[in-house]
Amino acid sequence: MRKHLLGLPITVAALIYFGQAPLVAQAPAPPPGAVPFNPSMGDLMNTLVQPRHAKLGMIGHEQNWVLAGYELHQLKDALTNISRWRPRFRNMSVPELVDNMTGEPIKALDQAIQAKDSHQFAQAFDRLTAGCNACHTALGHAFIVIQPPDRSYFANQVFRPAN
Repeated sequence: MRKHLLGLPITVAALIYFGQAPLVAQAPAPPPGAVPFNPSMGDLMNTLVQPRHAKLGMIGHEQNWVLAGYELHQLKDALTNISRWRPRFRNMSVPELVDNMTGEPIKALDQAIQAKDSHQFAQAFDRLTAGCNACHTALGHAFIVIQPPDRSYFANQVFRPAN
């Protein structure tokens, strides 16, 4: 059995070298009549931004600064991706709105995380939350109001720092 396993990498390398195996797997073609995945702005915000906002609030409350840095990075990536995927919404520039409404609070959160300052974090998180709500208002969705989380909706994740 060991003999067969040793030959496997050589066989794979030979197939790749001689063009018999693709270097990168290609996604299968969609079936005829399939509709491409095209989530709405609400879908993107609910699945990518709102959970990260809630997690970041809980993590900051627990003063888990390593995890807070990670989650802030995830939030920034989500906002960047949404800005790329949906550059305009209601005739407004999404990248500009994201930067204008959340840019300063995100920088302040990063500074609070680096300083491991829970008071500074709470203030910056409140400004981020206000920025989210200001963006909703600017886009005609003032009825969507975000608040700091009062409990975790992620029962399967620990936010406290490991000791």
